[in-house]
Amino acid sequence: MTPLIFAFALAAPLAVAPPPPPPDRFAAFVRASAPLPGLPGATGELMIAGAAAAVRVRRPGAEDLLDPIGGVEDALSLLADRRVEPLWPAILAWTGPTMERLRDRRLAAARAEVAGGRSMIATSTAASSTRPPVRAAMLLADELWRAGRPAE
Repeated sequence: MTPLIFAFALAAPLAVAPPPPPPDRFAAFVRASAPLPGLPGATGELMIAGAAAAVRVRRPGAEDLLDPIGGVEDALSLLADRRVEPLWPAILAWTGPTMERLRDRRLAAARAEVAGGRSMIATSTAASSTRPPVRAAMLLADELWRAGRPAE
């Protein structure tokens, strides 16, 4: 055995570092983050991307839970859930104290759908059986009803 190979054989084994965790692809969208006292080790995050928002709950060793805020009903259910209480101020800042900002965003998106003659995915059986321009008008009518402005 040559001295070089012998020296290599006696050397301590190299420690292999574990791979780094994958980068958080949603980090740019996080607007608020807080530990959640009711869930040990969990962190709640309010994520906002344009007119869309969601609450993400991160727990060590578990899959992240994602709860999208699609409308006033979703926002109110989060505001009634004490487990995410540390995020309430951030949620209220995004929705508005009486949900007016959230309603205005939803109405603006529905009006843009009508103006563009296109629509999002059908949200009901009736909407799924109509053409995109009619579906967009149905979406706007539904959003106006939810906003308490059916006369418009």
